[in-house]
Amino acid sequence: MTTVIFFLLFFFPYLNYYNLVTTNSFDLLSLKNFLFFLVSIFLILIIRRNLFNKKIIYYGIGIGFISFFISSTAILMKNITLLNPSIVSLVFLCLNIFLIIYSIFKGKVIKKKNIKITSNKIKNNLRLIFLSDLHLGSNSQEYLDKVISILSKIQYDFLLIGGDLIDSSSFKLKYLEKFKLLKKKIFFVTGNHEYYLNNTNEILEVLQTNGVLYLNNSSLIYKNLNIIGLNDNQTVSSQKKLALKLKREHLFNLVLVHKPSVWSFIRNKVDLVLAGHTHNGQIFPFNLLVKLKFNFCYGIYKKYESTLYVSSGLGCWGPKMRLGSSNEMLEINLAPK
Repeated sequence: MTTVIFFLLFFFPYLNYYNLVTTNSFDLLSLKNFLFFLVSIFLILIIRRNLFNKKIIYYGIGIGFISFFISSTAILMKNITLLNPSIVSLVFLCLNIFLIIYSIFKGKVIKKKNIKITSNKIKNNLRLIFLSDLHLGSNSQEYLDKVISILSKIQYDFLLIGGDLIDSSSFKLKYLEKFKLLKKKIFFVTGNHEYYLNNTNEILEVLQTNGVLYLNNSSLIYKNLNIIGLNDNQTVSSQKKLALKLKREHLFNLVLVHKPSVWSFIRNKVDLVLAGHTHNGQIFPFNLLVKLKFNFCYGIYKKYESTLYVSSGLGCWGPKMRLGSSNEMLEINLAPK
């Protein structure tokens, strides 16, 4: 199965372009294409045995994903239009290359977004920062330095981190001490990737020693807000019960959680839910598939007096590429109504 996926992503797109240019058609059963397939499988086996650099493989998958979509569209255009196949191939190949370069560039850029929420329960103006899906491990220490540098230049009251902060046991935990440089109150909940690691408990302990407060299915009152933190390693039903148990009737209830699904069941009881996980698909057209799984894929949603915000995440997972989405840092201004 892995070999087939490698073929579809690494070789099939370029076979499409080659066929369009040289034969103006695509015949998967031709001898030439069969020989190309055999050579491709041979190269894939070499890659799988000798390329251990995850970065190269991840970029290959991202580039292959875009190329598969664009080259398949080129084949479709050739079949439904009277345009010269060579011209179609050239135009789509140029588009393919442009989108790859653009998506790699976008994967390095951090976008700061601002929203304002008003409520009768808010007594004073507050400004907070919400981050999700930083994916340290997949992303480097230098990327963390970049995030800390941006945060150090922003005026805000406290910081919320919505899970998937770390996704690799190889990430050196001593670098988490950089959070101390912010000199701000920081609240954190787990995401799914924290539970894939062998040293989850050690990570949570090191975070605490570096000023990051882990809300372990618990709540606390801070600046007249009731901040509720829900772990990711439980069912939506369990998260719902905990959120309803921990809410405070006359306070502004802010729920910090990794996946957005729970909002459907608590939106008539809490004021604000902050979530991530979806990455807004990260690379188009994958976001179309994400929307099939999650009703709330990206952005702001409102119902009753409740608001949900789903972040596209601060970091990339897998290939450091973004197409149709952004690495996002959210500034939230809370104000009295």
